[in-house]
Amino acid sequence: MNYELSILLAQDGVSFSLAEPQKGKVLALEAMSFFNSGEVGVPDWDQVTEILPAARKMSQWAINTFPRTRIFVETRKSTLIPQSLASVETNRDILAFNHPLADDEVVLADNVSSGEMTHLFAISGKLLSVLTQIQGVSGVHCASSVLLELLVGQFRNLILDDKLFVHVRPRWFEVVYLRDKKLRFFNSFEYRNRED
Repeated sequence: MNYELSILLAQDGVSFSLAEPQKGKVLALEAMSFFNSGEVGVPDWDQVTEILPAARKMSQWAINTFPRTRIFVETRKSTLIPQSLASVETNRDILAFNHPLADDEVVLADNVSSGEMTHLFAISGKLLSVLTQIQGVSGVHCASSVLLELLVGQFRNLILDDKLFVHVRPRWFEVVYLRDKKLRFFNSFEYRNRED
């Protein structure tokens, strides 16, 4: 069987899902919560780096080796740019224009093919090193990239007016705006007070 493991690293926990892609089945889900001492929208990557190996060992099946493992990271330190502007040489400067980056943070890029965009995001170099040591890892991606791909792909063939989506997270929310079957706007916003 060709099972696929997906790991989601969030600000408040880690989730594992085991799927059989050929049959389109999700076979198992597990989630583990923890307190994140990081600032709003800024994960404490050191804490996640320490917790991930222990969380995998606690799982009944996520500790196993799979032919393919995909990793998704939740972070506000991201920005969406046209694919024509994306390059390894300039991605860090572009993301640093919108978000302060620590020296040890690495900038990665996801192509959002359905939107002809590149989604830049930051991750701790130490965490990236731990993640790439997991056997079968096929890539580290931003969780928001999946949301964008899904929404643009789902509404591409429908005749519709403007669509606005709000993705609510524990510490921030994301807004996605589609118009004329294309992605027109994406951004994330922190909650400022209790009423938000």
